[in-house]
Amino acid sequence: MSNDIKRFIKSAAIVAAAALSGSHANAQPKETNAADQHIQYMQTNEPKYSFDDDRCSNLLEFVVAESGRSQSECTSMLRKYIAEMNKFYSKDQKAYNLTMSDYTNVLKDIGCNSVEVVKGKKAFMQMMQEQENTYQVQIRESSHRSFDSPVYAVDDGNISYYTDKGIFHISGSFSGNINHLMPQLYQTSDGKYTCGSLSGSDRDFLMQSERIIVRDLAKQHLVYKDILKRQENGDRLLPAEKDFVQVFFKDLAKEGLSIDTKGNLKQKDPRYKPNTLSNSALKQSSR
Repeated sequence: MSNDIKRFIKSAAIVAAAALSGSHANAQPKETNAADQHIQYMQTNEPKYSFDDDRCSNLLEFVVAESGRSQSECTSMLRKYIAEMNKFYSKDQKAYNLTMSDYTNVLKDIGCNSVEVVKGKKAFMQMMQEQENTYQVQIRESSHRSFDSPVYAVDDGNISYYTDKGIFHISGSFSGNINHLMPQLYQTSDGKYTCGSLSGSDRDFLMQSERIIVRDLAKQHLVYKDILKRQENGDRLLPAEKDFVQVFFKDLAKEGLSIDTKGNLKQKDPRYKPNTLSNSALKQSSR
């Protein structure tokens, strides 16, 4: 990619921010508050992440860097990118809330090739981790704020959760081994793949996405156990906490997971089974 194109993308980031802000009614210049850009618990299997205008522009810049695209191609791609990302914009939060699968589809819709899509996935995952780390620091610094509930910490402080304005929030990451929790990868009769609640033709991305879902559920499991312990100790749960527990069990079932009598997560359909081939051959299934 030429230096001219790099400069164009840099300037385009400013243009994109202006265009994006202009497309949101009465948008005002805003200060970026990392504590307001954390992961929210949504009623979905895949976690959604919040990004501001600058971060969205930076993501696109990383994807098309060194791509060899002309300035006109980049301009066309940028316009499509703005239109697609606006679908995920929240006026209340002044941010874009989307999953990694959402962002992958955005890249495909604006005409990115397979190499650029892979770069976009990596950039998105890196930003996810940065957002997790930043939020952990912010939540500790803002622990004096008046939320609906105290900020509870589990897993030696690696994971935090609380309720604010009726919304349940979870932060942090699960660092344990999840291989034994992964569902079996199947190839269906139409040649596509299925793993847990996900299906598609891109096997590697499917497995990568499923690992994110399972790791997030493992994190939620630690939160669930802490909520259960608090309830047993006499704490009165908030409606948002009760809703979280209900959705958590539904999401576990979608991935073939359950909780045994000892309180541990178990996979009914484990990734690695006895008497199955250890090579890359896939179990055929019509499901």
